[in-house]
Amino acid sequence: IYYLRFHYSKAARVCEVWKRGLFHGRVVVYSSCFRKGCEPMQLIAFDLDGTLCNTIADIAASMNRALCAHNIPAYTQEEIQSMVGHGMKELCRSAMPRGREPEWEQVMKTYYADYSVHLCDSTQPYPGIRETLHSLCQRGLKLAVVSNKPHQNTEDMLHCLFQDWKELFDCIQGQDPRFPVKPD
Repeated sequence: IYYLRFHYSKAARVCEVWKRGLFHGRVVVYSSCFRKGCEPMQLIAFDLDGTLCNTIADIAASMNRALCAHNIPAYTQEEIQSMVGHGMKELCRSAMPRGREPEWEQVMKTYYADYSVHLCDSTQPYPGIRETLHSLCQRGLKLAVVSNKPHQNTEDMLHCLFQDWKELFDCIQGQDPRFPVKPD
């Protein structure tokens, strides 16, 4: 297994999830490298945000609407982009101004309510992604998506952007309380 966007050491976590049968009980032989002598790859697990799809505009817009709903000043898209990567909890904590830190959970609830309605307003797959995914499937590789987004949002986005998502991806795993968020 190779998880695009993670280091090889991070791919081991996805292997553990897979081996424990949490990916709908499927069993797969996996490899974590491309080096000569390694067994052939059987599965590629992709991150969603910033790997398969450019999602930052919708994330930033929903975050700013959530902040404004709580009378907190908005950020530029670039500022929000610099805060993403460690899950929504960390993004909300980072966005809170001094003295308002305890309110991050209310902002996060508002964000999720807004984002679930606006997750595909501007979001699109990166150029060439659809073709790449189809090519990998034609080569017999299994494909998976692992995201920090709530599981339902992950599925909703894939349904919106990839009409054949159920045929493309053997497994989809959004945020789940059983696992730490990426990159941990």
